[in-house]
Amino acid sequence: MTSRQRLAFIILQLNYGYTSWREALRLARAASQGSTCEKAQAAADAVRASLRAADAALATVQTAEPVLA
Repeated sequence: MTSRQRLAFIILQLNYGYTSWREALRLARAASQGSTCEKAQAAADAVRASLRAADAALATVQTAEPVLA
């Protein structure tokens, strides 16, 4: 699991209550393959939102100025 995925999973746990990254991805894949199940659609939205939030957080960290003590 990459740093991006780890951070996204933490966000997924905190914001959406998922306890399994694999389960969330399985449901998201089902939605991308045409499943109209409400649970799958919700998981897909949650995974996308979590990955966007992780990307934003990583971008902020990478562009932050170092702090000298």
